Amino acid sequence: ADVSVTLTDFAFTMPAQVKAGKQIWKVTNKGAQPHEIPIARLMPGRTLQDALRFLQAPEGAPPFEYVGGLQAIDSGRTGWAVFDLPPGDYIALCFVPDPASGRPHIELGMIAAFTVK
Repeated sequence: ADVSVTLTDFAFTMPAQVKAGKQIWKVTNKGAQPHEIPIARLMPGRTLQDALRFLQAPEGAPPFEYVGGLQAIDSGRTGWAVFDLPPGDYIALCFVPDPASGRPHIELGMIAAFTVK
């Protein structure tokens, strides 16, 4: 793998910066719950906070575009994803609902920003 990511309840452990271009990501779920990792590229000049505001109250064009990801994987499992990422600012998210609260994991803090150079 070019990039290794660990999913936990409710966080991503991943590099803050990854290399641009085609790459293979190894994604391991060490949390008790299923998790996913959709990846979105932030529009120029937009931030993680802009994305959070939009996701909480969508209005107008989104400040990001989805570029791929990995669907939900169960606890203790590993999945692999192939990306071809141009330079820019990105976010990883998880929308799987928490069984206890019913809230999506992103609302419980499962969102991470990273840069591709």
